[in-house]
Amino acid sequence: MYLFRYLGAFYFWIFLKSASSFNKKEPPTFKDIFHGNGRYNPTNISDVGAYSIKLNLIGAIVTGVILTLLVKSGI
Repeated sequence: MYLFRYLGAFYFWIFLKSASSFNKKEPPTFKDIFHGNGRYNPTNISDVGAYSIKLNLIGAIVTGVILTLLVKSGI
C-alpha cells in the first residue's frame, strides 16, 4: 500500500502543479502533498485515514488505467 500512496501523492502533485499554472498560484511541494501538510485536520483521526485512503485510491486507479492502456496498445 505504501507504493500506491506514494504514486497517488505523485499523481496528485502533478495535477495540482498543472492546475496552479492556470491559477497563477504557487504550487505545493511534493513533501507537503505526501505528508498532507495543510490538507486535513491532524487531530481528527478520520481525516488522517481519509487522506491516506484518498492517496491510495488515486495511486491504484491511475496506475491501473496507465497499465491497462499500455497492455491494450500492445507495447
